[in-house]
This record gives sequence, structure tokens and C-alpha cells, in this order.
Amino acid sequence: LFCSLLWHFVGLALWLAGLSASGPMHRSSPYGLPTAGPKTPPAKTTSVSHGPFGQGPPPSGQGLNQGLPALVQRGVVGGGNWQRPHLGQQQQMQPQSAVSMAEQMRFILQQRQQQQSQGGASQAVAQQPVFVAPADRAPPVVEPPPPNPELEALQEAQRKAAELRRAIERNEGYFEPHLGQVIRGDEDATYTVIAKEALGVGVFSVVWPCADKENKLVALKVVRHQDHFRRSAEKEVQILRLAKQLSEQDPEGAAHVALLRGAFIHKATSPAGDPLEYLCMSFEKLESNLRSVGRQPLDKCLRFSKQIFRALRFLHDTVGIVHCDVKPDNLLMRWDGQAVKLADFGTARTSPEIQAVDELQPLFYRAPEVFIGATRGRKIDVWSAALTVYELVVGRILFRNCHNAREVLETTMQHFGP
Repeated sequence: LFCSLLWHFVGLALWLAGLSASGPMHRSSPYGLPTAGPKTPPAKTTSVSHGPFGQGPPPSGQGLNQGLPALVQRGVVGGGNWQRPHLGQQQQMQPQSAVSMAEQMRFILQQRQQQQSQGGASQAVAQQPVFVAPADRAPPVVEPPPPNPELEALQEAQRKAAELRRAIERNEGYFEPHLGQVIRGDEDATYTVIAKEALGVGVFSVVWPCADKENKLVALKVVRHQDHFRRSAEKEVQILRLAKQLSEQDPEGAAHVALLRGAFIHKATSPAGDPLEYLCMSFEKLESNLRSVGRQPLDKCLRFSKQIFRALRFLHDTVGIVHCDVKPDNLLMRWDGQAVKLADFGTARTSPEIQAVDELQPLFYRAPEVFIGATRGRKIDVWSAALTVYELVVGRILFRNCHNAREVLETTMQHFGP
């Protein structure tokens, strides 16, 4: 009787311990057997050889407070799935209270978490790369790049172009004589300035009215004091001297070209006392250009047209150059108004030279082959001369409503076809 009461008392104590530890969700009978009620399938767990009472470790990431209910739910402490140990275990295990078993579980979980944290930290330290500071050393010596002649030439050309642009904007380099100033030329030639106003001012030069020592009127063209303009003018002088030498081979055509009378260097001094040299060219003094006279009668248009094409014949066939700038502004009238002469050879070139030049001729007088980049020759002067004759007859520019090269080319195709 005493053993029976003791056994019932132990069972009741274990039941109360399981009830207080598991709560209302894990009820069991006083003898550890599940009570009647809705049956739920037990959770599938994987048993491992380590862990308390043969059970696996708590899920990763769960703390002490989360691991203990899981053990309770799986039947380690209380709960409906708790099973009575076999006979060998009964001899080793003694009945314990719920408090002592809970403390034991907390201690086991704490040790396991410490082992896991120490193992993870050691693994992270092992995986982390070790930074080794480099030894102190001198910085590498950077050698300068080898000289590039092409790059240096391009940079020099850009610098000169910028200087030229600034000089043009500031109107620097123009020759400004005073009234009555005598300019000495080559071979004892002298030119006296007879007016305060210039005959014309361009980007490259300025033209002053003068009288030579024989008291004949002369147009003295003085190039601006800039190296770029100077080189271009020297080439013009060479072409004009060649044309003067060959003028006897075609006197009819040469009569309508503004031939060079003389060229020389005029030495002057700047206001700051610096020496200056101006390239000067003397020509026959002519009157206004065809741009200023506008529309002409048909008889004059016919006469001027013949004179223009005779001048081109002389330049093309005898001298072997292309003018590249035929327009009413460069056709000057003689003093009696009965003849015109072609002037301004600053852009004149030979036929092989014009193949390598993209920008040729003024926009309104540009030939179609120049627009499309085709092979060009002396015929581009013929095109410009034809447009000039059109203006003499009609009195207006053919492409007056065009603003760019594309519009000029489209208008050309509308008038003359593709």
C-alpha cells in the first residue's frame, strides 16, 4: 500500500511539473500518457547523437528562451510526447523537480550557444583576409612622354590661329598712314597718300589711294602686319608676277586682269617703338566694283561678260591657275566705265592644289562639285562667272534666300536638275 501511494504521488508530481512547464497546449495524464482529444501528427525531427537526451540542437538563430519551449514541445521536459526511460536509464536518473530540470536545460543551452559563437567567430577570423601593410618605398618615377612632332606642330598651329583670331577681332596690324605721307618702294619708286580715307578695307589688307612720282593715280594695297597674312600675300605676289610675265602671250585676256605694277616691303615703327614691316603691292587705280553698280543694260552685260571670260581664259590657259573667287566684288570697272578687270588673287591656286582644299569659293558662287566634294578644276570659275552675269542682268543674287550650303545645293537642283 505504501509503495502504491508513493508511485501515485510521484506520477502526480510529474504531471504537475509538466503542466506548469508546458502550459495548456501540452496536457498529459498523471502517468505521462496523452489524453483523449484531437490528434495531431507529431513533428518530424532528425535525431543526432549529441544533444540532451539524444535530441538534436535547437534551431539556429534561436536564443535560450526560444530553445527551451522547443525542447519541452519535443518531449524532453514534460509535454505529451515525453516517454518513460527504459530500465537502465531508470537506475541512473532520479526524479527531479521541474525547476531543477529547467535550470539544467538552460545551462546546457548556454554552453552550446557559447560553443557555437566561439566556433563562428574563429571561422570568421580564419576567413577574413589579413592585411599586410606594404613596406615603405619611394614613389615610382614617371618618365615624360617622348616628343611628338606632329602633336607639337598641331598645338603650335592652334596657338597661332587663336592669336590670329584675336588680332582680327581687335583690328590689329592695319597700316594707317597720314595724309601726304610718302612711302618709298623698290627701284626709287615713291607713293604719296592723297586721301584720308582708304579705298577699301578687307580682312587681309587695306587699299590706299596714292600718286606715284609721275603723278599717276595708284592703288596701294598694304597687307596687315601678321605672319599668316604675310605668307598668303607673298603667294599672291608670285602669281601676279607670273601673270605679268605671260601677259604678252594673250594680251586680249591680260587686258582684263588687274596686273601687278610693283611689290616691296615698307618699313615703319609702331607707337611703342617696335620695328614693323608691311608688304605693299601697287596696282592701277580702278573705280567701283560691279556689286555697287547693280543691274546693267543688256549691251553692257554682254560686253562685261565677254571681258570676264577672256580674263578667265588668260588665267586658265596661259597662267595655269584657278582664281577661286570670281564675284561682282572682285570685278573692278575702269575709269571710263567701259571695261572691267578681275582683281584679288589671294585665293588663286593651281588645279592640283584645289583638290586638297575643302573651303573654296564664296557660298553663293560655289560650284556644285565643290559642294559634293568631287573633282574640281577651272570650271568652278566658269560657274561663278555665270552667276555674276546673272546678277548683272537680273539685278539680284540667285541664291539670295539661302542661308547655308544645303539650301544652296537644293536650289541649284531645282533650277538646273540633279
